[in-house]
Amino acid sequence: RLTQDIAKYVESKGDQYKTGGDNVEAKNCYSWSKKLLVRGKMLGDYSLERLIVNITKKIENLQSSTECRD
Repeated sequence: RLTQDIAKYVESKGDQYKTGGDNVEAKNCYSWSKKLLVRGKMLGDYSLERLIVNITKKIENLQSSTECRD
């Protein structure tokens, strides 16, 4: 449960960075959040799959929006 709470906190920090326009920091936060969730899943918490899918979508959206600006 602690891993999930930390991942959600890091994800919310990423949301704050994204709102502020700092996509690099947002992507870093999202990546760390995903890493924590994947590790939790590897340890047997399969309820994290939905959260992993959501954070993966956020990372993909950031990448596509960054590519559009370049």
